[in-house]
Amino acid sequence: MQHQCRDCSYRGKRLVQGGCPACGSANIGRLKGVDKEAKPTSNLSTVVMLALWVALAYLLFDKFF
Repeated sequence: MQHQCRDCSYRGKRLVQGGCPACGSANIGRLKGVDKEAKPTSNLSTVVMLALWVALAYLLFDKFF
């Protein structure tokens, strides 16, 4: 669960004694929805993953058929 300070806009998972660790304010809100820190996969990683699956399929096909 992520929290966001409404005074300094700090975002994080930890609170220090119920307040913002950056400014000490108690004006804290919860972030809802999609995790903002999660990054979508890049096109390069998708291409590399697809190439590895194709190489594995080729090796298995070549060995058994």
